[in-house]
Amino acid sequence: MNIDDYTERVRAGFEEILSDIERDDSATIKKISSKFKQACIDYPMRGGKFMRPMIVGYACDAVGGDIKKSVPAALAVELIHNFSLVHDDIMDNDETRRGMPSLHVIHGVGYAILAGDILMTKIIDAVLKIGTNAENKEKIFHIISRALTDLSVGQALDTGFENENDVNVEEYISMIIGKTARLFEASSELGAVIGGGSEKEVNALRDYGLNLGICFQMVDDCLGLIGDPKVTGKPVGSDINERKKSYPILAALAGINEKRRKEIRKRMYVDYRGKDLPQGVIEEMNAIIKETCAVEKTRDVAKQYMEKARRSLIILPESESKNALLEIAKNAYDRVA
Repeated sequence: MNIDDYTERVRAGFEEILSDIERDDSATIKKISSKFKQACIDYPMRGGKFMRPMIVGYACDAVGGDIKKSVPAALAVELIHNFSLVHDDIMDNDETRRGMPSLHVIHGVGYAILAGDILMTKIIDAVLKIGTNAENKEKIFHIISRALTDLSVGQALDTGFENENDVNVEEYISMIIGKTARLFEASSELGAVIGGGSEKEVNALRDYGLNLGICFQMVDDCLGLIGDPKVTGKPVGSDINERKKSYPILAALAGINEKRRKEIRKRMYVDYRGKDLPQGVIEEMNAIIKETCAVEKTRDVAKQYMEKARRSLIILPESESKNALLEIAKNAYDRVA
């Protein structure tokens, strides 16, 4: 199976899972409304980058595996990604996703939480379809379990940081490893394990995914401040209003004197605690970000992680899939959405 066929099979498999939810007429599901079924499939049907499923396939092929055997794992990681977006948007009070109103805005918080839960149950169905031996199956469940656990911990840290005045870079990195990087790491590791990669190859691809994920999130943090809302699908400045401790915000605060830092922190975290920030405070923070070149500093660090991801693949034999993984890392850094 070539990569184009793989992509088609993954997309078809994903659409089949969504159709199963929509068509499900079991005694339990048929009792719920069509509105709820629509809520379950809403985010996935909006499309997306499909980066993580492609990483699974490329990693499998790069170690000499049968790429079609990785399709169920690719579906599993995309389901994890989509259900986490549903829950994250509720926790972050984000009103848009992929250029449209967020699920909880359309259907309400209750339906959105449960829709995310339904998508999560489908992860198990996908994993059970992975054709491999018992030892590998155990590894696969462990990889997915770790990713799910760390994703939740990362999101909890991110939410908790909103009420913290002083978060350091090390704490930020720990947070984004859980929130974002672990799923990239799981994607590349799953592909390597299913493909029968050696211990060195599995470790190399795991490192690739981890560093790629850190780079991806740092670039995301920048786009949340300077990106085009029509391209990113999210309003500029939302991270400031939500008091996110993203890398560019930390870099900006570190780049000003103590007196000014205390003043802006007081306005953001004390005077308007629990409230939307006035536009003037958001504009002041944006001015500090520009003045301190915080976005440029963030991109410099993100580039280092991108390069680490690419270097991780040196031990792999030359192949189209290896080149594709190298290109994915570069695109994660260069992207505008």
